[in-house]
Amino acid sequence: MADAQKPAASDDAKTAPKKRSRFRKWLIVVGVAMLALSITFGAGWIVGRRGMGELEERAERAALLEARRRLAQAEVAVGEQNFGIAEGHVRAAAQQLDETEPEGGLAQLAAEIAQVRIGVTSDIPEQQRKLRELVARFDRELDPPGSPTTATPAQ
Repeated sequence: MADAQKPAASDDAKTAPKKRSRFRKWLIVVGVAMLALSITFGAGWIVGRRGMGELEERAERAALLEARRRLAQAEVAVGEQNFGIAEGHVRAAAQQLDETEPEGGLAQLAAEIAQVRIGVTSDIPEQQRKLRELVARFDRELDPPGSPTTATPAQ
């Protein structure tokens, strides 16, 4: 019976290096896979962040254009004697501008828009004129003369 136990011990001695060798191979494969995954993730993150600045600028521009659209809608609503709707458009434009945290001329314009109150009146042309002036100033602030968006193409 002692002889029967000896071969079992020698079999364990032969398979032990194979088990260690398999474990090392598995460990190397997992390590290489994790390294490849980390490199891929890092490259994707860098490439993705590169376009974020442009995306943020476009989002801000879209918010400004939405505020300008709301002012134009307020002018139309006043013409249709929908004073409550016009007031809502003016408030929405002021809020939209406030969220973009404007600077310079846009900040001054935002403060003026926040002060505008649309009320029921018989002097509709005066309220429309005021709103039209704000829209025109908004346009000048968004696209000052000589900017790439307002420059005329060469013929």
